[in-house]
Amino acid sequence: TDSTLEVIPCRVGQIIDPNGPGCLDCGVGQYQPFPPNTSTVCIPCAAGRFGVAQGAAICTECVGGITGGEGSSKCELCDQNEVPDRFSVTCVRCATNAVSLGTNQCQCLNDFYAIPENFDDNRQPVDCIDCPEGGVCDGLNTTVNEVNVDEGYWFSPWESQNTLKFVECRNEACSGGERDGDNCRDGYKGVLCTECQDDYQRV
Repeated sequence: TDSTLEVIPCRVGQIIDPNGPGCLDCGVGQYQPFPPNTSTVCIPCAAGRFGVAQGAAICTECVGGITGGEGSSKCELCDQNEVPDRFSVTCVRCATNAVSLGTNQCQCLNDFYAIPENFDDNRQPVDCIDCPEGGVCDGLNTTVNEVNVDEGYWFSPWESQNTLKFVECRNEACSGGERDGDNCRDGYKGVLCTECQDDYQRV
């Protein structure tokens, strides 16, 4: 009589048993995401992800830690001033005046800012620069484009790229705020907010 070999699809997290019939769970540090499937190969967790149980459909992201490469079953957390390298093999220390706080990104502290063009191969700030007088660097992870203007100062738009210069105003017309505005109070405009807007005049 004729015999037919029937292949039974396996669920996610499993592969076809090469010694058949039936399915096998993928081991720790491996996964199989496709349902139903007839695969015979489990996929190792990528660097930066890990799997602690057999029969996994996905691997878990190792946030703020390292896995030691592919196919890992553990996530070792880095210190608060360190981040994993891009291969998730080594913890790398953040720049001075930066912390990671359990994430994969070094963040400059309050009153400092970073220049994205100077980030390293691991997409981390190389240095955190002191916020200049007249500038406002509020919160973690401020970049050069996010530095705002303090009240009583005026932002000079004529400096080279990534150079910040704030000039102290000679009157009380400089309101501060975001750099994409004119930073002048109502009725004022121009350099250092020394000109009158239309429909206004000096008294």
